[in-house]
Amino acid sequence: MDSTYIGSFGRLRVYQTEFFSRQQIDQMLSMSDPKDVSAFLYNGPYREDFDSLSAIFKDPELTEMAVNRHMVRNNRIALFSVPPLAKNAITAYLSKWDIENIKTVISAKFLGHGIRDAEPFLISFRDVPLGIMTGTLTNEDYRNMINLSNVEAILNYLARFGYGTYMMQFLEDYRKTGDISPMLYSLDRYYYMNLISSLKYYRGDEGPVLNYVRSEIDRQNIVTMLKGKVLKISFERISSGIMEGGNISTGKLREIYSSQDVISVVDSLRPYYDLEPQKKEYQESNDLYHFDIALRNIIARRYMDTMSMLPLSLDSIFYFILKSEFERHNVRTIYLSKVNGMPREIAEKLLITEMV
Repeated sequence: MDSTYIGSFGRLRVYQTEFFSRQQIDQMLSMSDPKDVSAFLYNGPYREDFDSLSAIFKDPELTEMAVNRHMVRNNRIALFSVPPLAKNAITAYLSKWDIENIKTVISAKFLGHGIRDAEPFLISFRDVPLGIMTGTLTNEDYRNMINLSNVEAILNYLARFGYGTYMMQFLEDYRKTGDISPMLYSLDRYYYMNLISSLKYYRGDEGPVLNYVRSEIDRQNIVTMLKGKVLKISFERISSGIMEGGNISTGKLREIYSSQDVISVVDSLRPYYDLEPQKKEYQESNDLYHFDIALRNIIARRYMDTMSMLPLSLDSIFYFILKSEFERHNVRTIYLSKVNGMPREIAEKLLITEMV
């Protein structure tokens, strides 16, 4: 037993009681009015998040931002609960939200949007600098970047943090093609490269975390390949979006990509991820999200139970962080389904659940 995890485990166990149960998720799914979902959240553990934002935002942005803020608050709890030797790994993982926010800022600038349009999509609290919890960038940095004149100016600004320097290798291609996707893909590679290098074995029982991360790399690679198949483009064209470090080698992915179409690719993936139930849904709707959600669920069910059974370890901290992420995804999905009048049965298929 490693005594350095005892305090963190105790603190996180207290906060874990605030996660919504399956019964509470079903309650929200059964609601027809998005205001009822917002009230349910407010009368539960999200009250502080709504109160901090209600003077500035109104629904639907208010509820979306409150849900984001709640997850970041949980991230902060986790980050300040870890033993010193585990902090680098947690910080590296949580920098994913810096990556998502940088993508949002660059995409907003590329599309000609300003700060008011982009801010509701940034994962942060308005009143707490994001860099304290998830990386090196603050809310002020994001506002500064959104106010810059173009995408190149944003890359130059980011150079001081490391992200921009890595993305600069795709600048010339962007100038020639006007396509920002290779730069956005490079952020994912940068993130996972740093994350895997940070997941050093501290006690030797953090395997589930590393395997979870490798499976997440697989998921992103698979989704990139499926998009490429839909667009009927070569593997070379999508190769900037294919990342090393997953369970499926890039050589094997290239071989799988030579399959004729989306369904053939899915069939070839069966030894790794069984997506057979989603083939019919895809054939009926032509929507790839069925495969993405299925992969998220397969990965969650494969590793979350194991993480929960290793309480005095890095796994227990990751379990808390991932539970927070899944709750954010599920609550946002349910709320937006009510805003957009989506039937319950469709919304339910978009949830991430740890148990079948």
